[in-house]
Amino acid sequence: MKKLILSLALCCAATNFFAQNADPAQLVNEGKAALESKNYQVAFTKFSTYLTQTNNQDSVIAFNCGVCADKIKKPAEALKYFDIAVQKKYNLANAYIRQGRCIERFEEK
Repeated sequence: MKKLILSLALCCAATNFFAQNADPAQLVNEGKAALESKNYQVAFTKFSTYLTQTNNQDSVIAFNCGVCADKIKKPAEALKYFDIAVQKKYNLANAYIRQGRCIERFEEK
């Protein structure tokens, strides 16, 4: 009986350990804090995880994620997120300008 209870407790603990998803609001807050402190790699990771969880529905975070990707020299990812911002009509002028910069970087290679 003790072995059964122990194995059930162990299974529950393992399930909780491996099945943890980050809270979307927490990801956004941590991403914003990282962006403000100019830690673009961390901000990009937090924002992209948030956007994956929410199916790219937040245009503001998509734009910010594109900015972070641009700063850490990931033009393909930046272009993807600027495209989302343009599709959702957020900050169109800046999104188009940054899209153009990303495309220029592809052409330079």
